[in-house]
Amino acid sequence: EEQTLHGDEDDDVLEVGLEYHQNVRTYTVPEKLGGKRIDSVIAALEPSFSRSVCGQLVSDGMVRQLLKGNEQQSTMRESSLLSDSTSSVLLDRKSHKVEAGTVLQVVVPMDNTPTEIVAENIPLNILYEDEHMIVINKKAGMVVHPAAGNWDGTVVNALAYYLANNSPHGSGDFVDSSGKITFHESEQSDPAGTDGEKISFRPGIVHRLDKGTTGILIVAKTKQALSNLSTDFAARNVKKTYLAV
Repeated sequence: EEQTLHGDEDDDVLEVGLEYHQNVRTYTVPEKLGGKRIDSVIAALEPSFSRSVCGQLVSDGMVRQLLKGNEQQSTMRESSLLSDSTSSVLLDRKSHKVEAGTVLQVVVPMDNTPTEIVAENIPLNILYEDEHMIVINKKAGMVVHPAAGNWDGTVVNALAYYLANNSPHGSGDFVDSSGKITFHESEQSDPAGTDGEKISFRPGIVHRLDKGTTGILIVAKTKQALSNLSTDFAARNVKKTYLAV
C-alpha cells in the first residue's frame, strides 16, 4: 500500500522549489517520492490537500507533466501552459507512477467556500419546539445545510434567522442574537453520515434528508441535545417511517 508522506519527519520532501502562478502550481518530484502513485506524490508535496482531493484533481484533468527542456517555462501564463500540447502531457490516471525529477503542473480550483452562514428569513413548517430542540417538516426542494452548490436557501440558513428573531424558546447554543452561527468545530465530533463536511455549516444537524424529500427533520438547539440525539441516531434508537409516492 502506498504511503502518503506528511509531518515534520518529511519536511525535506517539501523543499522542491514550489512555484505559484495564480492557481497553477509547479512541483519537481524528489528522489524520495520517485516511483510512487501520482495522487500520493501530490499529497506529499502539498500537505494541505488530502490524497482523495489530489486523486480528484488528477481525474479531473488538472495535472500535467512538463516535458524535459520546458521546465524553465513553468512561470508562463496559465493558458499557455494548458494549451501547448508540445510542452506538457496530461496525466489523468490516479494509479500512474511518476519518476524522480518529473515536473508536475497542477491547476488548483479557486476556493469560493463562504466563511460563515448567512441568516435568511425563509418560512419553516415547525411541528414542535422547546429550548433543547426543534422539529420541522422539510419541504422537497430545500437542502438541509450549506454545501458546495447550495450555500444559501437551506434549512440551516432559515433556522439561523428564525432562532435569532422569532423563536419563543430562545436561540440555543449555536446562534447568537444577530443570527450568526457560534458553533465551533472542536466542540463536537462528526455525526455519522456527514461525509467530512465542515461542521460549522451544519450546527445542530443530527440527521439529513435529501433535497427532493419531504419529511420530518430534528435539529438540536443545544450542545447537550446534539450529543444525546446523535447518540440515539447512531444507536438506531430512532424509528423512521418512509412513504414512497
